[in-house]
Amino acid sequence: MAIALIPSLLSAATALGGLIISLVVLHRHVTRARHHQTSMPDNVKPTASFSGNQPAGNGQIENLALLQELQTAIDCDRLALEYQPKLDLRGETILSAEALLRWHRLDGTLAHTGDLIELVEKTSMIEDLTMWVVGQAISDSEKYLDAGFSLCVFVNISAGLLSNRAFVERLIAAVKETDALIGIEITETAVIAKPDKAIANLQLLAAEGVVVAIDDFGVGLSSLEYLQQLPASELKIDRNFIAKLSSSNRNPLIVKATIDLAHALEMKVTAEGVDDPLSLSLLRVMGCDMAQGYLISRPLSLPEMLEYLKSGPYASCDPEAQRAASA
Repeated sequence: MAIALIPSLLSAATALGGLIISLVVLHRHVTRARHHQTSMPDNVKPTASFSGNQPAGNGQIENLALLQELQTAIDCDRLALEYQPKLDLRGETILSAEALLRWHRLDGTLAHTGDLIELVEKTSMIEDLTMWVVGQAISDSEKYLDAGFSLCVFVNISAGLLSNRAFVERLIAAVKETDALIGIEITETAVIAKPDKAIANLQLLAAEGVVVAIDDFGVGLSSLEYLQQLPASELKIDRNFIAKLSSSNRNPLIVKATIDLAHALEMKVTAEGVDDPLSLSLLRVMGCDMAQGYLISRPLSLPEMLEYLKSGPYASCDPEAQRAASA
């Protein structure tokens, strides 16, 4: 009797496991959607979310139309970048910023960048989009230099491109043609798929003076083996650990251990998502090197960023003083 029940029990367990997984995935999508919704400016109307995982039908047709519209926006230079500054906690000055893609569509809506990138990464368009971002970041960085600011601008690089030698050579060629300071941000999981190619390409980029930062550290499949092989000079602690820094018993221990680990590997540490003064104070005590978040500044357009650098709370127009602070 008991033996006869085993197949039924296994079937029920499998169904229950699938339900649990579905609920977890649904929770993640809802959380992401809420984050995109709350992070948008009040005067911007959001688009509906889109995903390359939709079944055949209207969803795929809408995604195809969206990709065609995006390709036109790339070709016609109708995209924009905003910059979120990173505060150097020792020199109390802004030494670098992360470039963030913004796309105001023809209907007046602002595309959800996270979902957009997830969709574009499934196509060859990701290389064209990334090179547009690199080119615009270089152009804007040169304007920062002209205004007297030695600001390193970081561009996010997709995991699929990290192992693509042709793309890396295009990136190196673009960087060689400018005096602008350009860095790249990669996730720790981006290396795991094709580690040998990814690490070799990162070494090429680092040899050309491109600063490498590891983004969202702590939320992926961390590997200390790969971490010590990467030619990275900066590690960014994911905002999920910083958000509860002042209200959790465990997060401060994790953050402090991560800071100590990065310093042992000769990396500087940036805390992402710093939104309150208490968290910033704790990070200073822990020896964190840089902070990024809305407490420092929201993402800014190029004119806004120039004004922020000139007259904001951490204003400094002396490039030599900036370099000395970062040494």
